[in-house]
Amino acid sequence: MYKALAFLTLFCVCGLQAPYVRAAYSEDSAGTASVQVLKLGAGARAAGMGDAFTALSDDASAVYWNPGGLAGTKKQSASLMHNILFEGISYDWLAYVLPLKTGAVGAGIQRLSYGSIAAMDETGLETGSFSPSETVGTVSYGVGYENFGFGASLKYISGKIERSAAAFAADIGVKYGVLNEEGLLLGLALQNMGGKMKYVSQADPLPLNFKIGAAYRTQYSWVISADADMPSDNALSVSLGGEYSVITDDELTVSGRAGYSSRTKDLDGLAGFTVGAGGSYEGIGLDYAFVPFGSLGNSHKISVSLEF
Repeated sequence: MYKALAFLTLFCVCGLQAPYVRAAYSEDSAGTASVQVLKLGAGARAAGMGDAFTALSDDASAVYWNPGGLAGTKKQSASLMHNILFEGISYDWLAYVLPLKTGAVGAGIQRLSYGSIAAMDETGLETGSFSPSETVGTVSYGVGYENFGFGASLKYISGKIERSAAAFAADIGVKYGVLNEEGLLLGLALQNMGGKMKYVSQADPLPLNFKIGAAYRTQYSWVISADADMPSDNALSVSLGGEYSVITDDELTVSGRAGYSSRTKDLDGLAGFTVGAGGSYEGIGLDYAFVPFGSLGNSHKISVSLEF
């Protein structure tokens, strides 16, 4: 009990930073941070639940969401996701986690490709084309103590427009409930602490983000989750998600998911609402999520996962 109280104290102390974040950063700060690939999430399961995954992360996606969740991994796992966006933009994510005698290590790669863009001279004459992209490589380590998980990640970030830029960043995360098959889970993470990206003369900061998450899991059936994000380049946003799973006699698991994120509340249509589905059998999983962005278009996320 005293360990749970210690965690909750840490949880509340970090939460006290929220008013200062809200006071310092708002929607007026939108567009002030670089490397948007750092915000695009990991895994179609999380996307189907509105990206409310800070407290749930217990597989290869913990490399992105919360390295403290790595302490709960019991088997080797890998996950690959392809995200079909709009206007020729695509996003890919790959991660692998290896449990050790003490803790677990993980590695991940994110890549955002903006497609081909026409290059113009000062008169408006087309002179060719270029293909901007952003890539992030991450290494993580998480260790557990009883029902607590603590983790950290180091990131190398590179970007290319017509010139290239690079920076380092770090994440830290904590999770309570790494051994729970059911019940309450809590998590917090501070993401993208680091330097700035400098393409020419101006250096732009990374999108620092503080996340608090909570989830409740009933064995094999229902999962509900909620996250609060406090980013340096936008207003506070809230994400909610739910998942219902059915396990058949032959150990096939089928899941349905739905979620909502207020991060895209200013877009029209169904932007912010997400739905998804997935299934797994003998350690092989396939998941899909539909993520609308209003008049901008729709996004489709597909991921394949392995546990062995």
